[in-house]
Amino acid sequence: MSSINPFGAKKYVKYIFFVTLLGIPESSFSVAFKMFDLDNNGYVSCNEKATPSEQSSEPNRQGASHRDGLCVGLKVSGSVENGGLLEYFFGKDGKACLEHGQFVQFLRDLHNEILRLEFAHYDYNSAGTISAKDFALSMIASADMKNINKFLDRVDEITNEPGLRNIRVTLKCAHLFPLSIRRH
Repeated sequence: MSSINPFGAKKYVKYIFFVTLLGIPESSFSVAFKMFDLDNNGYVSCNEKATPSEQSSEPNRQGASHRDGLCVGLKVSGSVENGGLLEYFFGKDGKACLEHGQFVQFLRDLHNEILRLEFAHYDYNSAGTISAKDFALSMIASADMKNINKFLDRVDEITNEPGLRNIRVTLKCAHLFPLSIRRH
């Protein structure tokens, strides 16, 4: 990623766009796609200016305002020579269209890869399992800061609970956890 100024503004914009994509729950993948698909044709082109930020400059969950369109929208001028997600979505020349299914699969793959990396971080000895406490810590890693102390107190309770202290969690169980939450 190249910077447009010495302060890294362009890098920050790409980072915020990426964080925004990570913050989309699976239940909202289709809604997110429809926000970008302004003509409702089931495709998003590189030049389709689906910029919710132009409609509102409210801060997002991560606390950043998206005023320039690149953060949550796909406002692009010129080619996509800088690569990254725009090139992945729209090709080197920026002329390909992003289909709904491609977008949903990309977000699923992205979330799965982040979960795998997070799991690997806690599974530092490559045992294939992590403690219940480590799993809980990974679950609250992206929680709102205003609630973090409450969540950390709950994690501490796991350490003190004899029935939970020795539980080990596999990567497969970590993947299944969000599904089990939705069913209840």
